[in-house]
Amino acid sequence: MITDAEQYQKAQEELRLLEERLQRFLWRRGDDWTNLDRIRQELQKLNDEPDLLCTYFDEALELLVKVFESDDEFSRDPSTTLKSGRFDEGIDKALYRTRAVQEKKSKKTKKAE
Repeated sequence: MITDAEQYQKAQEELRLLEERLQRFLWRRGDDWTNLDRIRQELQKLNDEPDLLCTYFDEALELLVKVFESDDEFSRDPSTTLKSGRFDEGIDKALYRTRAVQEKKSKKTKKAE
């Protein structure tokens, strides 16, 4: 039988993994894993600067909270939500919206220069 403490610990681990996923996406500005040279460079950079992803923690946590709050069902049953495909889709949508906004800002900045 699984105890409440074990369930809590498992939920914490799932949240940590989600948080890391969001941080990586925000840092890389996407989830394209096809360019091996880029991946090697990014891995080297992470190796050289292990705390690099920490700068994205707050933004990733904010996105995660927004997705949780976007649906009453998510908030009602967080344990089930963490395993839900709908929740995963919500995270993807939030990440891609964020990336689109970042790209738009980047284009405006380049035009201003």
